[in-house]
Amino acid sequence: MRKVKRLAALICTFAFIFSLFSIQAFAIPPVTLGSGYVTDQAGVLSSSDKSRAESALGDLNREYKIQVFVAFVDSFDGVISRDWADRTAINSGLGLNDLLLAVAVEDRQYAWSIDEDFPLTDTQLERVAADYIEPALQENDWAGATLAAAEGFDAVLSTTSGGSSTPSTPSTSTPSASSGSTTTTASSGSSASRIVPLILLLIVVAVIVFFVIRSRKNKGVAQSTVQPETLSTKD
Repeated sequence: MRKVKRLAALICTFAFIFSLFSIQAFAIPPVTLGSGYVTDQAGVLSSSDKSRAESALGDLNREYKIQVFVAFVDSFDGVISRDWADRTAINSGLGLNDLLLAVAVEDRQYAWSIDEDFPLTDTQLERVAADYIEPALQENDWAGATLAAAEGFDAVLSTTSGGSSTPSTPSTSTPSASSGSTTTTASSGSSASRIVPLILLLIVVAVIVFFVIRSRKNKGVAQSTVQPETLSTKD
């Protein structure tokens, strides 16, 4: 019985430690953006591609006081694309007029992260995504997607703003976890990453229940084999 209790305690401890590591893994912001507008950890842009993208996004900032940052990575590592983008934006200290476009080239997913008070509406953002960004991403044209994003935001902003010659500076405010998200292809990786810890937890619980029930059965059998004592009586 003591061995069973020790085993159950060990399993519970393992489950608790595992849950802590799982929570910590999801809590760590995936990426900190570089000093420029484009962060290319996937290595999909040439130096000339990156220079052109930096120039186009810089022009956008100077004209409309809107900063668009783009991050290319190989994978979101099982994290939901929207969450990945939001955590990166928060970790990098993006502000009210800042937008992050995050692209996972191997996952073939992308998402954007914006503050609740970002000057463009969801409809305008979806227009830029559908008409400018997605066509390039579907062709694996990563540099073209970056330039198309700058072009698309310029087209939308030109109809809603008179423009400004003063560039914006990074804000110290923390963006909320509000974002739009679209995927170029369906992917089950994000769902699987959430399901696996749950399955492991259920297995741990099942093992604990099994040993508890087994120990009770063994105890019951042991009690049933005990012969009742015969009390002596005085004559």
